[in-house]
Amino acid sequence: MDILAADAGKDIVIENSLVKAVLGADASWKSVVHKGTGRELVAGQTKFAAAVFGETHAGHRAGTDANVMDQQKIIAEAAAGRKTIQASRAAFAGGKLIIGFEGVDCELIYNVATDSETIIFRLDGVSGQRPAELELVRLTVAPAEHVGPRLAAGWDENVAVGLTAINLQTHASSQKKEGHALITAVTQDFP
Repeated sequence: MDILAADAGKDIVIENSLVKAVLGADASWKSVVHKGTGRELVAGQTKFAAAVFGETHAGHRAGTDANVMDQQKIIAEAAAGRKTIQASRAAFAGGKLIIGFEGVDCELIYNVATDSETIIFRLDGVSGQRPAELELVRLTVAPAEHVGPRLAAGWDENVAVGLTAINLQTHASSQKKEGHALITAVTQDFP
C-alpha cells in the first residue's frame, strides 16, 4: 500500500498494483490511472464527497388527516432549509484522510487502506457539525459503456470502476450520464 501526501495543500496519492489515484488538496479527484493500460479513468474533476446540512424533520406521528398534513408541512419546511455542500479541502495527516467543507465546521475522518486490487475508504469519524445526509465517496468515471446502478460501477470491455458498500447503512449506486458514470456511496447518518 502506498499513500503519499506532501505538506498541507499538496495532492494526496493513493496507489496499489492496479491504480494510481490522485486527490487534490481541494478535494477534487485529479486522476485515477489504470496502471496496466495507462488509461485515465476519471471524467472531470469530481469532489470526493458532498454533505447535506440542516435540520431533519421531526419524524412521523400517526393521527388524523390534519396531522398528516401538518407532518408534510414540517418535512417540506425542513427540506427547504437544507443545503448540499461539496467537499472543499483534503489532507492526509496522522495516517488519516481528512475531508472538509467550505463555510461549515465539519470534517470527515477516513481510514484509508489498500490491497493489490482495492482502495478502501472507511469513515472513522465526523468532527464538528454533523450532516443530515452524506455522500461518503463520489467519483465520475470514463468507462461508461455499461453502467450498473445496483453494481455501483461503470465499465467497458477493458476496465471496470466501482464502489462497494460494506455495511447496511451505506448505499452505493451509479448513474449513467453523458459520456461518463457518476458512482456514489451514500448514508443518511454517521455509519
